[in-house]
Order: sequence, then C-alpha cells, then structure tokens
Amino acid sequence: DKIYEQKKALLDKLKEQRNANLELKQAICEKMDLLSSDLPTKPKEWIEKTDSVNALFEEWRKIGPVPKEWNDKIWNQFKEGKNKFFNEKNAFFKRLNKDKNENLKLKTNICERAENLKESEDWQRATEDLKRLQEEWKKIGPVPEKYSDQLWKRFRAACDHFFNRKEDNFKSQKEEQQGNLQAKNDLLSQLETLLQEDNVETAFQTLREIQKQWASIGFVPIEAKAKIQKKYQELVDKSYDKFKIKKDEMNEVRLKEHYKDLVDSNDKNRLNQEEYKIREKIKFLLNDIATWENNIGFFSTSSKENPLIKQIRDKISKASAQVDKLKAELKIISSIKNNQ
Repeated sequence: DKIYEQKKALLDKLKEQRNANLELKQAICEKMDLLSSDLPTKPKEWIEKTDSVNALFEEWRKIGPVPKEWNDKIWNQFKEGKNKFFNEKNAFFKRLNKDKNENLKLKTNICERAENLKESEDWQRATEDLKRLQEEWKKIGPVPEKYSDQLWKRFRAACDHFFNRKEDNFKSQKEEQQGNLQAKNDLLSQLETLLQEDNVETAFQTLREIQKQWASIGFVPIEAKAKIQKKYQELVDKSYDKFKIKKDEMNEVRLKEHYKDLVDSNDKNRLNQEEYKIREKIKFLLNDIATWENNIGFFSTSSKENPLIKQIRDKISKASAQVDKLKAELKIISSIKNNQ
C-alpha cells in the first residue's frame, strides 16, 4: 500500500509538472503566433525577429513533456506558427531579391546614361541631366550586395569626371574673362586719352578702331559687365559730343560698325538673322498702326478731342517713327551686303 501510495504521489506530481509544461508551451505558442502575425518590412527587422523565433525554439526544447493527449496537438500548434514565420521570411527575401535584380537593371542604365554625359560640353544641360539622374538613383532601392559598391563607384566616377571637367573649364573661362576685363580697361584708357585729341578725322578713325576692338573682345566677369559697359558708353558719347557728330549720325555709325563686325566675323547668318528680325518688327508695327487707325474710324468726327483718340494717335506717331528708324537700319544692312 505504501508503495502504491508513493507511486500515486509520483504520478500526480508528474501530471502536475506536465500540466505546468503544457501551460509554458501554450504561452510559447502564443508568442510564436504573435511573431508570425506581426511581420517585418525590412531585412534588418527580419533578422532580429528570426533571432527571437530561434530563442523561443530553444526555450521550447528546455521544457519537459506535456500530458500525452496534448503532445502532438501542442507541437503542431508551435510548428505551424514557426513554419508560417519562416515561409513568410522566405517569400519576403525572394521578393526582395527580385526587386534587387530589377534595381540592378535600373541603376546600370543610370550609369550608362551618366557615362554618355561625362564628356559633354553642353555644361548647363548636362549638369541638369546628371542632377536628375542623381535624384533617380536615390529613389531606387538596394541592388544585390555583391554589385552595390562597384555600381555606386561607377556612377560616382562618371559624375565626378564631368563636374571636374566643368570646374576646369570655368576656371579657364574665369582667367580668360579677367584678361578680357584688362583689355577693355586698356581701351577705356585710350578713350580717355582720345578726348584730348584735336584732329577730328584722326580722332574719329581712332574711335572706330577702339569700338571695333571692344566688340571683338569676349566676355568679362559678370560682376564687372554693367559697370565697364556704362563707362565705355559714357566715354564714347563724350567723344561723339566733342567732335560734333550728330546723334542720328552717331547711331548710324554705331549700327554700321555693329553690322560690319558681324560681316568681319564671317558670320553672315547672324546678319541675315538681324535683317529678318527687323523686317518682322516692321511688319508687327505696321499691323498695329493699321489696327489703331481702324479703331479711330469707329469714333464720330465730333469726338476729335476725345483723350482716347489722342492716346491712339500718339501710339501711331511713335510706331511710325520706329518703323522709319527700322527701315533706315535695313538700308544700312543692304548697303553692307552690296559692298561685300
């Protein structure tokens, strides 16, 4: 009897322990269900949760047996949650690898486009295009790890090559512009000296030569452009005033010099473009004049003092004067073409 009592006590204790184990494993199953239902969206999060799942499995293995009738059921419940998690994990990384391969194609294409631009000398357009490519690159996700570093270096090398060339180009341009500025300052000094000349014919020839040289000099630094041009115009006007050249004659001389410079630069196309623009302006002004004259016709003869009519007539007068001026320019161009 004592032996049977001891056996019964031992069995009761084992049963109690197995029930306690069941409760522990049920708790682990609940944790596993929670992990497999709240799935990560980033690779790093999957790695962290995988560690948690593996830790739960290790905890499961340390817990002893459960009541026999629960053994298969509780294990299947845990295994189902565990398998669900790893199936989702595999599907995630499979999709990620597919996306990475697609991203690899996209970023390879960007590298090729950047390499096509790296030797461009259309600085502004190529700069804008490369900046757009950089923005596209940022929006594309990761590529397979083994290609990531070399692909980035390839893209970066193309961009650096272009921007280094651009920097060198503008550095040389800046030096050239400083030289142009000095050359124009020298011409300003010559203009100031010219104001001391008494011989009108000599002065006029010198002035024309200075103007020709001025037009042939390239760009100056942008910050000095307005100031030096204003100074030049003031000295030229003083020269014309001193040597009693009328304003209309002055403008005509300037126009002739301008158009001759175009011819001397062997850019006949620019002269033709100037002529075309002038003809279009005349056509536009004549059309406006006709419209305004037609509008006046709608007013009665008794409304001659109407301020609106006066305003329209002023417009017609100004436009007509401008047309005459433009026609004079056409004559200058025509005479230059005939003398070529």
